[in-house]
Amino acid sequence: MKSKREHLALEIVRGRPIHQRSQQQDQFTYTFDASIIDLHVPPLASIFLAYFASLARTFPRRKVSSVLRSHRPLHGATSIRSSVRRGALGPEAQAELELLLIQWLRSLRDMILSALEDVLLAAALAGFLHALRTWAGHFGENVEIGPATQARLREWAHNQSLRLLDQVEKTTRSQVDEIIEKGLRDGRSDEEIIESVRRFLADDDKTSNRIDTIARTESSRASNYGALEANRQLGATEKGWATNPMCANCENCIQNSLQGFIDTMAEFQSGDLAPPAHPRCCCVVMFRGVREEGVQSFGVSGRSARPLAVRLLEDAGGARARRSVGLE
Repeated sequence: MKSKREHLALEIVRGRPIHQRSQQQDQFTYTFDASIIDLHVPPLASIFLAYFASLARTFPRRKVSSVLRSHRPLHGATSIRSSVRRGALGPEAQAELELLLIQWLRSLRDMILSALEDVLLAAALAGFLHALRTWAGHFGENVEIGPATQARLREWAHNQSLRLLDQVEKTTRSQVDEIIEKGLRDGRSDEEIIESVRRFLADDDKTSNRIDTIARTESSRASNYGALEANRQLGATEKGWATNPMCANCENCIQNSLQGFIDTMAEFQSGDLAPPAHPRCCCVVMFRGVREEGVQSFGVSGRSARPLAVRLLEDAGGARARRSVGLE
């Protein structure tokens, strides 16, 4: 008798998504299509490529250099934080530098916010439509997304865009802070410190990896959210976590799978309602318990969802973002 972990390991070797098998084998189970995630990675990557290219071009070199020149650590202080402790660089000077970085990052936010929101909405719509049409096809029904659902998904996409940009800005600010502190600690000149920041922002390899991570993670988040919202509205009673073999080393993903099927709106043990559980998570969510009357009650609400998703994806491929930051 194989243990649960041995069974999961065998599934990984076979290259299959892993999850606890349903004890109700005759019950139809909807599984989200991971190819929808891949579809929205390029437009997200294009938007952030334009964003990070603009960060490198617009870094306020002179203003940061002026702050460093005016508030050089004294008396052997080795970094911004240690110099504050020693009284050389006071809180006002540190706040001045942080404010400069915040203003620099926020100045670019509005340039990509609309395009980012459009792509996340397109991904969420794609996830919603896939779930809706899969269930409708199973029961032989014909349904579409209505304006109320589109508005709900649009609101989610807007809020998630803001949360994502907050995270990206916070990480970028922290990275720049670390470079400046290291330069001060190593006794570098103001010009050398600024050049180090510029090289970091213009590092294509590091930036490309970061862009790909963001794009894959957020495409997964948006499309899985769309599938979750569709199944919630359709009345799905349970959901399960199907772990992708690429996430076989992630303890959270494995443990989520081992939970089997749980209530549709309950959190998995990782604290997530649906994938992703970590950056680059490739897992998908499964649902069951939708009844035919749930699909029928959804109704036929118009035909605007598919054209909207296609239009959003076409324009949100980054062209608008590239134009807004001067790359086109």
